[in-house]
Amino acid sequence: MYSLFFLLLLAWVRCDQYTKSGVNPLTNEKLDSYLSSNLTVIAMWSNKDCVDCDMELYTLFKMVYSFSDKEEVIVAAANTGIDREFEEKYGIAESSRNAQYRIFVKGNPSGLSNTEHKPTLEWVKDVTGYSPRKEYVFFLSDHNFGQLKTKFGDRHVLMLFCRASSSKCQNLVSGYLTSAYVFRHSQNSLFVYVDCFNNKNICKLYNIPDVPAFRYIAPGSDDVVNEGLKSVRGENIIGYMNEKCGTRYRVNGNYDEMYGRLRELDLIAHQFMNKDNKEYRMGLMKTVLDMVDAHPEASRYFNMMKSIMKRGDPSIMEELSSLKQKLKSAEVGSKENKALSARLNVVHQFEKIVTWKELVLCHPWNID
Repeated sequence: MYSLFFLLLLAWVRCDQYTKSGVNPLTNEKLDSYLSSNLTVIAMWSNKDCVDCDMELYTLFKMVYSFSDKEEVIVAAANTGIDREFEEKYGIAESSRNAQYRIFVKGNPSGLSNTEHKPTLEWVKDVTGYSPRKEYVFFLSDHNFGQLKTKFGDRHVLMLFCRASSSKCQNLVSGYLTSAYVFRHSQNSLFVYVDCFNNKNICKLYNIPDVPAFRYIAPGSDDVVNEGLKSVRGENIIGYMNEKCGTRYRVNGNYDEMYGRLRELDLIAHQFMNKDNKEYRMGLMKTVLDMVDAHPEASRYFNMMKSIMKRGDPSIMEELSSLKQKLKSAEVGSKENKALSARLNVVHQFEKIVTWKELVLCHPWNID
């Protein structure tokens, strides 16, 4: 099992790179490379005699999420018995009943060990000074089971059933937590995690034959349904919940190019730009203004039209430049980010399509 795990890790990244989105391979050469980049490396060695390595591998994969907001922190893992000289260099026993960790802080080649036997995440925080990222998942158990209906009955609920010992769950946990993080500002969604080892009754109630397994509960419904959602490392989850919740999130938490737009208003914006006639444009502006009550996003189109009428077509590029600059400092998922993203998407609809002979310059905002 662990040999296969290690081989998968080796295939995870190219030899001259490291990843923030998964567990990195751990060899003498790799570690030297990570440290030369001044990285903080959370390293774990496991072996076939280890009794808690399944749980620790789960914790390790979870740490990919926990420290994903710390650019200089990566996690890495290896099996013992691969390179004894390398392992002995850091005091790693070939056979141990416990997972063996070392932390290398900011390129320091002296690996620190958990001599006080603290819980892993607590120890990492103490050594590095980095707090784990907050988790936006509701951990369902027998004790809080009733809240699923009484507190969250009006939400779109996505449930993930897992066991820490499952290698598939280990691969999936970081992606699931990341998806929940993307939806952290959503008021109509809930990401639920069920540990089927500690909550066997719940998994039996929902007839979960194997893990990982996804189930969905619609707002106001008691039906727990299997709609065939599949994910290996977290892919497909955000798209699935976007469809359910009517949201437009990207994987990175930003909004996609359709957010804040309305197809009917897009067409009016295109008509507005296709004819440089004041009377014609004023007529379109009145049409848009009349739509504001029914479609609040129409106000964004109207404001851009007004700006163009006042300052001319150059105001489009000026507005785009200003919005992009402001978005750089706007926290992902914040109200400011939300408003700026909507405005940016709308302003792009006023860009003229650039053509050169039969070639058309396309981008996400005009491809439709």
